[in-house]
Amino acid sequence: MLSVKSDLKKVFAKVLKEIRLEHGLSQQALADYCDLERVYISKLERGISMPSIETIFRIAEVLKMGPEELVERINKHVKY
Repeated sequence: MLSVKSDLKKVFAKVLKEIRLEHGLSQQALADYCDLERVYISKLERGISMPSIETIFRIAEVLKMGPEELVERINKHVKY
């Protein structure tokens, strides 16, 4: 069984990529708008890195949603 932390990385990765594509953004564009590196966005989308709270807020703002909406979308996919 996977841990919640491991599940969170995978789920965050999947949801971030889905939402980014829904907005028609490349990884580079999202990174630029969030003042982050494209490589970091790639790591988030591959489940290698976990974002800080500050990064979640930045990403949510760029994706035109509240951070709670982003977290709720992720939470729907997590198995506890």
